[in-house]
Amino acid sequence: MVTNTFPLIQKYLIIICCSCVLAACGGGGGSTNVGAAVVGASTGGGSGSSSSNNTPAPQITSFTVTPTSAKVNEYVTLTWATTDATSCTANVDWQGSKDTSGTEEFKVTQEKQYQFRLTCDGNGQVVASVYVDVDDPYTEGSCTTPHSTAFPERYMGPLDIPYPSNTLPNHWLRDMGLKDFSLEWVYDNYSRHSSSWAENCTKEEYVKLHYRMTIMELAETGANSLTIYNFGYWENANADLWVLEDAWWHISKKTIEYIVKTAHDYGVEVHYVWQFMPLDKYDRWLFPFSQGARVDHALIDRMWDAHENLMLETAEWGEQIGIDALSVDWSAMWICFCGVDGEIPNDSQAQVELRDHWMTRVSEAIDVIRSKFSGEIWIGDGPIWNDWRVLEKVDIIQKSFGGFIRDAEENKSMTVELIRDRLLEDMERSYNNFFGHDGQKPKGSYSTSQDVPVVFQIVSQSTEFFPYRGWMEDGFCTPGTIEGYSDPKCVQLPVTREAIDFSRQAVFYEGVLQAISLQTSWTIAGIQPSCSYWLTPSLQRASQEKDIPSVREGFPEISQSIRGKPAENILKYWWTGVHDQYDPVFSD
Repeated sequence: MVTNTFPLIQKYLIIICCSCVLAACGGGGGSTNVGAAVVGASTGGGSGSSSSNNTPAPQITSFTVTPTSAKVNEYVTLTWATTDATSCTANVDWQGSKDTSGTEEFKVTQEKQYQFRLTCDGNGQVVASVYVDVDDPYTEGSCTTPHSTAFPERYMGPLDIPYPSNTLPNHWLRDMGLKDFSLEWVYDNYSRHSSSWAENCTKEEYVKLHYRMTIMELAETGANSLTIYNFGYWENANADLWVLEDAWWHISKKTIEYIVKTAHDYGVEVHYVWQFMPLDKYDRWLFPFSQGARVDHALIDRMWDAHENLMLETAEWGEQIGIDALSVDWSAMWICFCGVDGEIPNDSQAQVELRDHWMTRVSEAIDVIRSKFSGEIWIGDGPIWNDWRVLEKVDIIQKSFGGFIRDAEENKSMTVELIRDRLLEDMERSYNNFFGHDGQKPKGSYSTSQDVPVVFQIVSQSTEFFPYRGWMEDGFCTPGTIEGYSDPKCVQLPVTREAIDFSRQAVFYEGVLQAISLQTSWTIAGIQPSCSYWLTPSLQRASQEKDIPSVREGFPEISQSIRGKPAENILKYWWTGVHDQYDPVFSD
């Protein structure tokens, strides 16, 4: 009996073990070279123990990576699931013990093909791999940057470039405001004039490449936050409620979502600000406008009705895509609380009531944003004063200062020390005025002594006359920016031809940073060079001549930018403690 049955038992055991192997292999075997793996090779239990407890072999039922191609320093997402596995281990380009199912973000830091292998054990072992191709971050498809950083030596200016003297606290916010142009606009300006490089770059490639390069350089400079300024054209100036459709955003939702994701890949947060464009898409004015808006109660309500509606949509969308901070107010518009015809005098009761009405609407808008958005809320791009109804609800207020140089003669010999001392005086005076410590009643009826963290805005243009004349419009009358522009009286002509001066901007930055580090009045959360980073490496002068179409960006619109200039090196030291020797390339 024993002799006759042994072959049958042996055959039965062999069949069971083979079944284990086939089940674990899922009918296939091997690994894949794409972003989704089936299951890899498996070994079965190998002994009769598998038949005694009837334990199935482990399977990796899914293993994916997205995206399957990435740039250096971006994140990819790995997702996997298994059955009948008791443990899993990662190896090759990721390491360590893993749960038997899960999702993980992984930062790719080298230009190569990454292999992610997952090995799972149970009653046997199963292996699967997925792959990601990681490319040079300075390319996008066939597109590389066509822009030159070379500039004429005279742009450096006459003053000595100061050596940075200190660093700021590590916990401070280090925000950089991007210039309020879209890269789509820059690309269109070039492509309309048949620039040859545009043949190698689609608009999407050009936009992605240059936003990524910009964010990379900001991270290298030490920024841990950036600000996007956006605007758009309203649907209908004659409507009861002004509405801003997505299609009329200057920077598209798709582009902003790319900026947010890329910034987060590089450890940089994103702060978003609307600018209030007083035009509809048919170029009709929403209200009388001349360098600003004169408001009465009715216009305040119309503006805030429109802006609050826009902010509600922005808050919902911003929460979805991971925007870290929103400004409740808007930038780039001066407001006069003087009535639409200028009939209300300063400091009159009628003006106090207008200001109070304004702050009531700001406070209500904050509540609307808070109902949909969990990030920080900032204020200060528009009018701000001491009003507890607003200050107790926001996370950050922004403050800027100016008027440090009093005349052209003083400007000729401006020094770091002069800028520093004047700003220290202005900071203390502003603080005392804001909180009523100077004996003057603060503006409005709802003042508070509560300190709110302040982000100091730095605004500086690399022009000879900025320190004493102040900021001048820096781009909207540049050829190529507005189709068909030909105004010979454009105020920017002196900027583009004679007055570019990097040295004064550098001296100004060092003086301002010294003052910020020394002041003891305000509670500081950080600093923000406002609207101060151009979106390409270009340091060229914009062409004023219609027969030279090759240069469609540059000065004046990058005069406010510090990118590639000595001021950026100074800021980098204050932010990181790293001093890079400034080594410009001159075009002459």
